[in-house]
Amino acid sequence: MSIVNSGPSDTQWEFAGERKMGFVARSIKSRRFPFSQLSNLILRTEQLKMARYLYNLSEKDLEGREGVTAVMRAPFELKYTLDDSERRALVAYLRTLLNKRISMAKIEAALPKTCMRAGKVRVLGERPSICGSWAASRYSRDKHHDSSFVRLELTVARLGQDGGVEEVPTCFYAQLHYIAHVTLLGDSSLDLDNNKEQLLALVSICDCDGDATEKK
Repeated sequence: MSIVNSGPSDTQWEFAGERKMGFVARSIKSRRFPFSQLSNLILRTEQLKMARYLYNLSEKDLEGREGVTAVMRAPFELKYTLDDSERRALVAYLRTLLNKRISMAKIEAALPKTCMRAGKVRVLGERPSICGSWAASRYSRDKHHDSSFVRLELTVARLGQDGGVEEVPTCFYAQLHYIAHVTLLGDSSLDLDNNKEQLLALVSICDCDGDATEKK
């Protein structure tokens, strides 16, 4: 069952299950002999694990050059036009990041009309790529499986036991849509870490009723 329909409530297994099923689904193509292909997949996966153990390859990077260096991965759209809702979300995020020191109008003026977007992203230090909903809608053959959901940690302001407001790290599930490569315009007052080039993930937060890692 897709995490969209189930909700994410049983968070201990759904995140890992979605990732594992996405790996399995790409390997099973036959309608007549799906279990034979599944058996071969499991067998070959375990054989590769044994080879890595026997030849001490666990510390070696077995990926190609792109797997090592590429953070944004195909599909790409070089000139994607941000719609109004996306621009508003980016303005709100950047204003929060800048501690609201700059007006929303100035941030809006610094956003370009178009940006490059990528459908997949790879976290530095990890091999698998995360596929956004935009890429999945274009290339995925499996209409019942959605691997665009990610888990992220945000800081949420909550009322503490002493009556004061405290910042609490909270885990959420979210659907990744795509990664935007945005070049900010205007003066240097909007530079984030002295860099106008920003990689921004556009996501939709799921309603987890609190921390997604806690059992309900």
